[in-house]
This record gives sequence, C-alpha cells and structure tokens, in this order.
Amino acid sequence: MNPINLICKKINLSTTETLILDSVKKFTRNELKKNIINHPYGNNTREIYKSFGDLGVLGPTIKTGNCLGLSYKMYGLIAKEIEYI
Repeated sequence: MNPINLICKKINLSTTETLILDSVKKFTRNELKKNIINHPYGNNTREIYKSFGDLGVLGPTIKTGNCLGLSYKMYGLIAKEIEYI
C-alpha cells in the first residue's frame, strides 16, 4: 500500500498545522501501529485514548480547555492519518 501524502502545497497548511499533522503522523506510525500489533483485539483501547488525549487530538475543533481549536479541514486530515493505520 502506498503512503498517503497529505502534506502538499495544494492543501495550503500553515506552519503550525503542518507541525501538528507531522506529530500526529509520527504518533500513528510509531505508537498506534505498535499498540495495534501487540493488542490486535483492542483490549488496550483506554491506553490508546489516553495517548490521543496527551497528543491533543481528542476534540481538536473545540476551542476551550486544553483542546487545539483547529479547523474541520485539520480534523479530517488528523482522522485520515489515524484511519491509515
């Protein structure tokens, strides 16, 4: 399967958005993939959700609390990276 190239000039991402998307990509390729391989039946979902919370991608469009307050375009791109794994 070919990797998805989401960071291209056609999307017009800001530097901050590019950094956020890059950190999500690194997290999914390293941590999430490792968790899925080690626990294929999903018996550690609580740990995965805590990791998502630490990364700040739970509720990324919410602008209060510790949430990122991102656009829905970024929400879709983050979801695409998670779905890729």
